[in-house]
Amino acid sequence: MGILADSNRHRQWRMMAVIAAVIASIGLSVPGATSARTTPEGALSDVSLSPRAVNQADRPTLWTYEFNGHSKLGGANYTRNSRVFVVVNLYSGSVQFRRWVTSWQDHLFIAGGAIIVDMGLHAPCHGSPNGYARGYDSYTKRWSPGPPL
Repeated sequence: MGILADSNRHRQWRMMAVIAAVIASIGLSVPGATSARTTPEGALSDVSLSPRAVNQADRPTLWTYEFNGHSKLGGANYTRNSRVFVVVNLYSGSVQFRRWVTSWQDHLFIAGGAIIVDMGLHAPCHGSPNGYARGYDSYTKRWSPGPPL
């Protein structure tokens, strides 16, 4: 009985290690996925590391997901410990949701400062997308591209 209970306790850690290894292998296999901060100066002339590609890699991102019947937003590549303005706009022009949040330290699976926001909207949403969400990093003055909602 003690062996079975012990193996269940470590299952979560083993699963996290497997997920981290898979994510790391995917990230290392993507061409041009290196950051300008870790790239040697001579390699910047390489076609795969054009300034546009490097800037796109560090751009703030935002995605949606559902948890406990609520729609939530997750984000990455924001400045750590800075204020982020999150807004959900409908295609009709009205604002469905807006809030200032503070990005937190690096997450194990998320690059840069991370945000998680519960929009308070019921999920799942049915039908075609009728709006989009965006995040604004107040430190870098950059907007994330908006995932459709």
